[in-house]
Amino acid sequence: MWQKLPEAFVLVNLFRGELLQEQALVVFAGNTPNVLFSHREKSPFSEGTIDRVELKRIATEIDGFFTVATDISRGPERFYPYLHDDLLLQLKHPDEGFRLFLPMRAVNPSQSDQEGLKEKLSDSELRRFVALRLDAAVQDYLLGVEGFMEELKIMESRTRLQKLGSNPREYIKALEENASESRRLYEKAGILTSEHLGAINDYVKRMLGNGFVLKEVPGSDACPCFDLFSAEKEMYMVLFGNARMMEGMTLLHFVRNGGRLQVVCIGIV
Repeated sequence: MWQKLPEAFVLVNLFRGELLQEQALVVFAGNTPNVLFSHREKSPFSEGTIDRVELKRIATEIDGFFTVATDISRGPERFYPYLHDDLLLQLKHPDEGFRLFLPMRAVNPSQSDQEGLKEKLSDSELRRFVALRLDAAVQDYLLGVEGFMEELKIMESRTRLQKLGSNPREYIKALEENASESRRLYEKAGILTSEHLGAINDYVKRMLGNGFVLKEVPGSDACPCFDLFSAEKEMYMVLFGNARMMEGMTLLHFVRNGGRLQVVCIGIV
């Protein structure tokens, strides 16, 4: 199936002077261009202006993140360097959707109930949980591209959101099982070869959102993570998921910390 991929994905940047005004992702299949989405039309968040130098710098850094993300020859731990050092702070986001639906009692034991967790997840458990969720976004899309639709349905049945709400540790275990199962499928189909990955990775990077970059700015409609990470001066929002699916998308909020990118917020819209 990967040999029949569209010919090209092009990020179109529209400038007024030196400031970026709008972006759109366009796919050219044959001679027919099709705009998948326009950033200004689809973003419900604050947008800051980005000049050409800043866009080039952050786009290069984010491209590095997507290169790592789509390298399925590595496990979920490939995301660890991008995760914020204080995951407890990140997962105290007031909006449950920006905690990947993780219940607060899994972070703060004082909010435990009779049927919930009596102890909060450890930092290592939280780190693994977030890394597995990011890995699952890549794996789910790639499984679909490679034609493993029935296997994908089975894996999705293991990770229903109600399991996450009732028992996050059970959910983490299910994510681990899916990651292992995906690797077995890829190895059996010969997908993990450098030739195959080289042919499909640029496509997967684009469809997972590489190129979608918005600058977040403080404001009345800004994400509450600004209050949690007020010391950070620069924040960027990046799409992460299947670019053809406009609902249920994951939005990653990055900050630049000491010259490296860190994920400080993960939203589902």
